[in-house]
Amino acid sequence: QLVLGMDLLRDCDALPAAGGTVADLTLVRRSPDAASWLARVEGESTAVLQDAPPALLSDREFMLAATQLDEQALHYAAPHVKNDRWAVLEMLRSDGRAFAHVAPALREDREIVLAAVRSFGCALSWAPPSLQADYAVVLAAVSQDGMALFHAPRDLCSHRGIVLAAARQCRAALMRAAPALRDDRDVVLAAVAQDGMALEHASARLCSDRGVVEVALHR
Repeated sequence: QLVLGMDLLRDCDALPAAGGTVADLTLVRRSPDAASWLARVEGESTAVLQDAPPALLSDREFMLAATQLDEQALHYAAPHVKNDRWAVLEMLRSDGRAFAHVAPALREDREIVLAAVRSFGCALSWAPPSLQADYAVVLAAVSQDGMALFHAPRDLCSHRGIVLAAARQCRAALMRAAPALRDDRDVVLAAVAQDGMALEHASARLCSDRGVVEVALHR
């Protein structure tokens, strides 16, 4: 099995084109049993892991590879793997959706949550309230997916930096923005640049702004 950096390469994946850059490739040798189960995960679904040998579900390297194929694989991991901070961080950097299956204790870990939302912004919905209210965590989440703003507390929906970052990613973010920010020209322009339909959530003043309307009509 070839690994590029920290990412598992599948048969259909292309190697980076030559051009002066050096590819960090690693050849990983797996037991025939592990390779067979990974092939089943890729070809069928993660549900096959419910019948996998406990030794594989307890193997950190096997579960890392399985989670790169499908984030739901973490659901079947042995408890000590779900609590393995290093392994979980690597899994989340690959696919933040795996955060749904992380051990409860690690969901309180700020670095774990940041890794998750940087990969999958809406993983914010699974974070504890204290981290859903963390400015840096929310900013990272909405910068990846503006829809994450819907999982942030109302007071952060009044922060211009957060709403502007969200609007640059998703026009629906304007729906969640505080009224004052729906009247902020830069925020509204960012939203309508994504989708002209966002204009319906802008203030009456900006709905009459010729420049804003022109941007909306061209989207």
